[in-house]
Amino acid sequence: MTLNSSADQIPELLGTLYSAAVDQTRWPDFMRQVSRFFDVPKASMLTHWGNNERTSMAYFGDGLAEATRLYDEYYAKYDGWQGMLATSPGRLCLGQDYWPERDMLRSEFYQDLLKGFDMRYMAAVLTRPHMGFRESLSLYRGHEAVRFDRESVAMLDFLYPHLETALHTRRRLMTLETRVGDLETALDQMACPLILVSASLRVVLVNRSARVILDAADGLILRNGRLDTKNSAESATLKSVLSKAVSGALRLSFHHAGAMTISRPPRKLLQLVAAPLMHSSSPFPGGAAALVFLTDPESAPQLPGEILQALYGLTLTETRLSLLLLEGTSLNEAAELHCVSKETVRTQIRSIYSKTGTNRQSELLTLLRALAQIRTQRDRPGPNSR
Repeated sequence: MTLNSSADQIPELLGTLYSAAVDQTRWPDFMRQVSRFFDVPKASMLTHWGNNERTSMAYFGDGLAEATRLYDEYYAKYDGWQGMLATSPGRLCLGQDYWPERDMLRSEFYQDLLKGFDMRYMAAVLTRPHMGFRESLSLYRGHEAVRFDRESVAMLDFLYPHLETALHTRRRLMTLETRVGDLETALDQMACPLILVSASLRVVLVNRSARVILDAADGLILRNGRLDTKNSAESATLKSVLSKAVSGALRLSFHHAGAMTISRPPRKLLQLVAAPLMHSSSPFPGGAAALVFLTDPESAPQLPGEILQALYGLTLTETRLSLLLLEGTSLNEAAELHCVSKETVRTQIRSIYSKTGTNRQSELLTLLRALAQIRTQRDRPGPNSR
């Protein structure tokens, strides 16, 4: 199955996604674009709460509103796909991985609900749990369609960090005070790298996470108060992307978002998306006209070991094992790295589960990733550090 879109439509899709983070009315536009991009007739964006309740942010597709109503009123308790919400730490999930298709097709859930609305195959992008809830982007294909293939899965996996960033930004902006000082503080504490630029393309604000990228000066740089690239061939593209976003702000149009990648050999490409800002809805400082989002594929959550030792009383060995798991190391690999037996590592992981109140590795990783987002007061920059 080939995606129903070409690669040059990716910037438009990402631009709409980040625009929706700033203006909630743009979510339906994003849902239409993502449905067309992945060649699916139905898609939904939901917020899932810890009490098994959910609220709809946006959806696309004929009959999906009615299917959602029936689901909430009766069929939710028969949904075999719900298991992914409890067991997945986040990222891409395929329906058949959590509910064997043979069992699903024989179920009341499929026969009485999904089949009538021509929904058979499902792929979901799940955000990490946050404050008792998590969001999902779910795509559905019908009975006569084919499963999601490798190309679709790869593109959904590519979309995941951008969806996380956009939804995180949406949550923070929705809870901000309207005073500019509060806004600057909040932006500076956000984990995702953000940069504000003015109508003249001058940088207005760089949050802490973005400063780390600029200080590295290996791809994206700050030159004479404006963003630039070390690769001269990419400088013109960057200026065009930023100018397009600024133009959208001046015309009060969200259809001017843009995206590009920035080379920084030998490291992976840095991804940049610029979205226009509407001053009528958000009091951004310094005449900001565009919001620049950066995604570093090589970035990983950093969790100081002393946090685990202070909160849960982990030993030094247990702390090292936890941090290895957070980095993606398997238990077998950890045993080899520490030159101990596999049974020793299993004993250590059971002790970690007991101390952290978790029961399995997926739950532990969810906890570790959540803690990795914590910024202790001592790590925050001072008021004159910008």
